[in-house]
Amino acid sequence: MSMKSLPPFAALVVGAVFAGPAAAANCTTTIGAVMSLTGSLGTLGQAISKGAQLGVADIDAAGGVNGCKLALALQDDQTTPSVGVDAAKKLVDVQKVPAIIGALSSGVSAAILTSVTAPSKVVQISPASTSPMFTDMAENGKTGGYWFRTVPSDALQGVAMAQVALDAGVKNVAVMYLNNAYGQGLDKEFSNAFSKLGGKVAGSVVYNPSQPSYRSEVNKALASKPDALFLIGYPGDGTTLAREWISSGGPQKFLFPDGLYSQQFVDDVGARYI
Repeated sequence: MSMKSLPPFAALVVGAVFAGPAAAANCTTTIGAVMSLTGSLGTLGQAISKGAQLGVADIDAAGGVNGCKLALALQDDQTTPSVGVDAAKKLVDVQKVPAIIGALSSGVSAAILTSVTAPSKVVQISPASTSPMFTDMAENGKTGGYWFRTVPSDALQGVAMAQVALDAGVKNVAVMYLNNAYGQGLDKEFSNAFSKLGGKVAGSVVYNPSQPSYRSEVNKALASKPDALFLIGYPGDGTTLAREWISSGGPQKFLFPDGLYSQQFVDDVGARYI
């Protein structure tokens, strides 16, 4: 199968796995995948994992690579760094995979990268981890050249969202962000860009995952009297926060990042409210 016939993501995976001599016929090469099938990112992770499985199926249907069939060993990280590290160790140490797809959460991906893939010289490709810290890690030689991602950094998303906010007439925005690498990075990039463009960040409020209520954090953000909310998080916690924001009388003008790109999130909050 010609590498030119593969989509860019598939070509990157295949290139990483089959960079060596041609494999023997009738063989199977297994690549790993660590994704959030449950936890805060479970809704998105289940869909993304189907995309990974589809990519492998398409390659196999086209004849595989160098006579080998490609297989995917999928592990659930539960959107938790420690669980993700254990899953990655199993894939590398036991199943001897040459590459891992994932994780989705930047915090989980960073834990796997520093604890498993980079030390073991195993390629890691994330389809969703957008934290700017990975660029810094690579520039400082901490990834060993084994880290790749198929999405842009939040250094871009933050600037783009700042422009979107201004174009929508938002002048004074509150930011509520998840206390992890993704939330911290995007909050910083957006706040810097929005301020430079002439907007005002009324306040940035951090929140922790899996709380039964975020009433205190919502009230803190509302105290700055913003005209919109930029909610940085994942569908599970994001649903609780959005509902409490609305029930507390917060302005029903929202900015949502890639982490909340979920129809289930919209349905659970109620499309008429957002």
